[in-house]
Amino acid sequence: MYKTTVITSNAEGTSLNTDIYLDDTTGVKSYQYYFFKKGENDGLMLSTSNKWKVFNHDDFLKFNGLNFNDYAFFKLDLGKPDKIEINPKTKEIEIEKFENKLKGEQEPDSLYRYYSKEISDINFSFNPEFDAKAHSKLYKIGVIHYSTPKSAIKSPDRQRRETYWKIERLNPKDSDAFLKLFDRFIVEKERINNTKSKK
Repeated sequence: MYKTTVITSNAEGTSLNTDIYLDDTTGVKSYQYYFFKKGENDGLMLSTSNKWKVFNHDDFLKFNGLNFNDYAFFKLDLGKPDKIEINPKTKEIEIEKFENKLKGEQEPDSLYRYYSKEISDINFSFNPEFDAKAHSKLYKIGVIHYSTPKSAIKSPDRQRRETYWKIERLNPKDSDAFLKLFDRFIVEKERINNTKSKK
């Protein structure tokens, strides 16, 4: 299951080109849920209006930057890290920082990889090879872009854009609510399958 956040801004003067962030306090948040069964390419989306709709799993992953096999940030090889932070107790890697010296137009200026052993048991991975190499779980990836070429002189007014992907454990308080959503998905999927079989 995937959960996405939809924010409808109530701020005066908001236009279609205005960026809206997850910590926005002027808008109204609602959520969409995407369910799929492993091995199947079509899933069901529960919209903010509480209606079900079929969606293509591969298209969804690609549109949201979660297609790890194709998305460069999850397998980008920038060689040896420019900086490494080590956990003083475990002696394991916690953060790797890369400066992209051979930056292409679509590549980040810098990339951060965060590791943790505490969630190594989660059956999900951005990149199993990086997990094995660090003897830990790659649980967070951050990429930074600047609006001007890397060769330009750095200045305070350079526009900076940061994007992060992160794996987190589910809050136990939310477990019952998610299980109810899964039950609804199963019922709706069976209804659709029964409808197809009668045709």
